[in-house]
Amino acid sequence: MKNKDLNLLRLLVILNEEKQTILAAKRMNLSQPTIKCENILATLPPLLTQLDKLYPDNTQWDISQLNGDLNILISSPLIPILGSQLIKKLTLRLLN
Repeated sequence: MKNKDLNLLRLLVILNEEKQTILAAKRMNLSQPTIKCENILATLPPLLTQLDKLYPDNTQWDISQLNGDLNILISSPLIPILGSQLIKKLTLRLLN
């Protein structure tokens, strides 16, 4: 797996604050040619699109529309509290 340099995101913030690559490079202890602002800016739109897809606008979810498997992870201490009620509710929704 290729290592990702999260300092590039920090650099983008500093570039935004300083508005000059020379000052940003100084703050990051980098030489100006090592600043990769254009590369960062080119990768941010697709990254932000992917992040947006993680949080869909639709807050309601219809289990009857589910295709395939459903995996629900519940912390061990919560299983006795939530497990049986959750299974009952999911079963009723599937039967209706």
